[in-house]
Amino acid sequence: MALPPLITSLLDTRRLHLYWVLVRLNGDDVDALSFFALRDRASEVSRRYLERLQNLIPAQLFDIAIQAVVGGKVVAKVRIKPLRRDVVAQKILSHGHSGDPSRKAKLLERQKEGKRRLREISKVQVPPEAFVAMVKM
Repeated sequence: MALPPLITSLLDTRRLHLYWVLVRLNGDDVDALSFFALRDRASEVSRRYLERLQNLIPAQLFDIAIQAVVGGKVVAKVRIKPLRRDVVAQKILSHGHSGDPSRKAKLLERQKEGKRRLREISKVQVPPEAFVAMVKM
């Protein structure tokens, strides 16, 4: 007696090779955003996932690196560029002239140092809407 196609497809069991794709924001693991992917398509699915996540997370004052990791190996990475406040332009506008080039370099160097310190102590704020949107994907 032959079984109907629906039942035979339910009885057909195949072994799937799934990988757990871990999502990292600035080096911190975010389990709530992690997901399973097929072995053959893990890197391309991760790339699309990160690109969508990149559009949902607002820019901060510092660089945000988002990585998809499978078994300790980074398979996809995107970067959210920081908001930039031009300290040199503010000085030019306030004084009405271009100013000393060495002064400009000093201001930009000080701004770079401040952003480095900010990146070390601050956490990335992921809006709740981003979590909901990524679960719906």
